[in-house]
Parts: sequence; structure tokens; C-alpha cells
Amino acid sequence: MKALAKKIAKYLVKNWRKLPNAVKWAIEQIASSALVEAVSRGVEAVYDKLLELGETVIKKIASLLGLA
Repeated sequence: MKALAKKIAKYLVKNWRKLPNAVKWAIEQIASSALVEAVSRGVEAVYDKLLELGETVIKKIASLLGLA
């Protein structure tokens, strides 16, 4: 699960500005605004927040982004 969380974190930091607003909204609904705020602080911040949120959230976001 840690490897998937790292993959998501890297993807979000690199591609956040390019993501459709609907995807950003969905991520915020799944994971809270804290994850969205972590994107501006970098990969490690997103990674740490994902691990706090747990496996279910990680899997849902991975699926949403097509990374699962």
C-alpha cells in the first residue's frame, strides 16, 4: 500500500493543475481538503496524508486516477 500511496502522491503533485475540476472535487470528497492542501507542500506531505487516511481512501483515489 505504501508504494501505491507514493505513486499517487507523485502523480497528484505533478498533475494537480491539469486535473479536471470534477476529479479534484471527487478527491476532496473522498479524502478531505487536507489532502488537497498537502499537494502544495509536495510529495512527502501528500504521501503522509494518504497513509493517515488509510487503505480504502488510497484505493479509491488510485481508481479515480486510473493508477490501480
